[in-house]
Amino acid sequence: MRRVKTPIKELCSTLSDDLARKSFFLLTFYFSVAAVIYYGKFYGGIEWGVYIERFGFQAAIGLCLVFLWLKGWRPNWRMPKIYLTWTLCLVAAYFLFLQVLDLVLAGIGLPVVRVGVTDEFEALLAQLLIAPIIEELFFRDYLYRAMFLQLGSLKRAVLFSSGFFMLAHMSLHINAFFLGLVACGLYLIFRSILPLIVFHAVCNFSLLLIPEYFPHVQALLVEMGRFREF
Repeated sequence: MRRVKTPIKELCSTLSDDLARKSFFLLTFYFSVAAVIYYGKFYGGIEWGVYIERFGFQAAIGLCLVFLWLKGWRPNWRMPKIYLTWTLCLVAAYFLFLQVLDLVLAGIGLPVVRVGVTDEFEALLAQLLIAPIIEELFFRDYLYRAMFLQLGSLKRAVLFSSGFFMLAHMSLHINAFFLGLVACGLYLIFRSILPLIVFHAVCNFSLLLIPEYFPHVQALLVEMGRFREF
């Protein structure tokens, strides 16, 4: 397979063409399982439905990662120590952005929306630990690189991997797509999956803080999420 010289070439050096070609097979497997989970939750009772909604999608991605690991895939973990400082600066910039956005939305008169947030341990575990790790490993460290090797275009790799990341949540929520775009850019900068996992976890954690500390941003998210689910 012909490899195009782009900034992502170095990242792709640890992913074989054979594993890259399995990307569409793994996506088909995931979305088949996800569809069963998504529609099956409505027929399994309230408690079972909540449980599989929280952990079912992650379990499907986890199976894909196990398959990849057995086939020789290894994630890019290593990064220079200076990148730790950059990661902390990125987190600070993210919360500063939320503060500025909240002030702007307040200035244009967007009404305040306050909603309750979950304090259930299982939900927090899924949002803050499990999801950021396995989703970044699959959608960025594997799928992003695999899409590039398959399509030969950095732009297409970014758009396709981010699009699949959004659809993997069984939604059309633009926030997930935008997070995918940002994560792809960060992966090129940091050359490591660790900062992406941290950033993803912080984004999920901020969803617990937004209703209380950024109510106008919460109002915007409510409006954006009205038609997100299939």
